[in-house]
Amino acid sequence: MAVSPESKVLRQINRLLTTFGYEVTTSRDLNLNSLQYPSPQFLIVDNESLDDQLRPLVGFREQHPAPYPYVLLLRSETLNHEIIDAIDAGVDDFLEKPLNNAEVLARLRAGARYLESRQERDDLHQTDQITGLMTEGAFFRVLKRQTEKSAATGCCVLMELDHFQHINSAIGWTASKEILRAVAELFRDQCQENYLPAKWQAGRFSALLPDAPLDTAREWAEAVRQEITECRCITEIESVRLTASVGIGVWRPGSDTPSDLLKRTETALEYAIDGGGNCTIATADVESGNDNWLDEQLFANAKAGDIMTPSPLLLDSIETIANATQKLKHSNLDAAPVVDDQERLEGVVRARDLASSSSVQAVQNNPVRALMTDRIARVREEAPMAAVMQHFYDSPIDLAVVVRDEKPVGLITQEDLADLVPPGELEAPDPSPRSAGIDPDVTVSRESLLRDLRMSSVQGLNLGDNAQCR
Repeated sequence: MAVSPESKVLRQINRLLTTFGYEVTTSRDLNLNSLQYPSPQFLIVDNESLDDQLRPLVGFREQHPAPYPYVLLLRSETLNHEIIDAIDAGVDDFLEKPLNNAEVLARLRAGARYLESRQERDDLHQTDQITGLMTEGAFFRVLKRQTEKSAATGCCVLMELDHFQHINSAIGWTASKEILRAVAELFRDQCQENYLPAKWQAGRFSALLPDAPLDTAREWAEAVRQEITECRCITEIESVRLTASVGIGVWRPGSDTPSDLLKRTETALEYAIDGGGNCTIATADVESGNDNWLDEQLFANAKAGDIMTPSPLLLDSIETIANATQKLKHSNLDAAPVVDDQERLEGVVRARDLASSSSVQAVQNNPVRALMTDRIARVREEAPMAAVMQHFYDSPIDLAVVVRDEKPVGLITQEDLADLVPPGELEAPDPSPRSAGIDPDVTVSRESLLRDLRMSSVQGLNLGDNAQCR
């Protein structure tokens, strides 16, 4: 962008730079509003009569630390004190009038070298403060440069920690940051030398896999997902079991923009999340035309541990109702498992029951087991999703506790399952062994589950006897 009150100067700059392949805009006034992102790479300012307009560059750089334009100041004569003032205002270099075309081009080349070096430095150091990975913005710029290469191939991977927002609400941001750091370290360690990992918002991570075909990207993503599933993050508050959903997008040379690639990758990730989480989906799966692939993903692979909401909050059966009320209120949970001194499941207490007792001061110091119910469904972590679905369909319950070695690790609600089932009738697969508890003649539908849920909320639920999906 060239700024000068003289039309002759603007014409000369425009003619010279367009001849050598630059895109040029011109203006008679230095209007910083025109420099909003994306700002021009170079700004040539004729300061003969613009002294009062140069000073705003200081404020512009304070508000827009990067990327800001490389500023060249054009003057007939520049005194030493003016040079100091100009540099303090944000000027990077100087040009003298009358303009020498060769000098203008040489100084622009020098500026381009500086901008390229600054970009590389920013990409290297523009890291997420929590995880040490690239930020989302830095990742997009790297993606843009990679995909601009004529022979560019490869895949983009997006990964989201399942139920991270819920985990964050339950254990707090300080403990959640520990989880993000642990996952980032695992994510980084799994990357090959040319893979480019980054941290996105709210429990999301990304990686660019240059030159990797889909099979390689899928194998890598599955290895990362499996590693996350097998590890437990130990925070100062709680040991948390994690799962992750992964989406993979394949770069289409010649037709894709970086935004196109990211959009398709995010669509694949959304399918993975909608499929119950803890799985990997590629754009090729979504675009294959097989309408049954999501159903197969849901019923063939998903386990109770994959679809549960992790329960980081466990209430000791002997702690007071007052303390339990505060913990549930802080965590924004509707219910929490109650455990004994060995962390084995005893029952569940609901926020609504605690709230109803809050007006009775005499019971606030009573142990929380006085309000818990032990008439709950216990679901083994490895139970097939279809078995869990069938159990909810057959039993008048709206909540199940997922257990591992008799210790609670998560919760499943009837509404959670209903949201996972796509519209239409889905037949539960024939169980093997039959002890999975599924009747192959029963057809489960999202509509029937939601209808049952609405009826339960109107009539009130009568929890059945202890039950266990195996």
